Amino acid sequence: MQSYYDGTHRVHHASNPTYLDKNMGMFLIIWDKMFGTFQPELHAEDYLPIKYGLTQPLTQSRQ
Repeated sequence: MQSYYDGTHRVHHASNPTYLDKNMGMFLIIWDKMFGTFQPELHAEDYLPIKYGLTQPLTQSRQ
């Protein structure tokens, strides 16, 4: 059984463009709703499946 918190936490860690910088308030989503950063998890039919990881590859610069 999944809780409402599970979806908001998955969105918090997702790297999809729609989910970036969302759900920062964690279990107190009132902060996200107040500051416009709340994003519910969308169904796979409505949006891409959740992707985790970096949005761009890391680059190393050694001098």
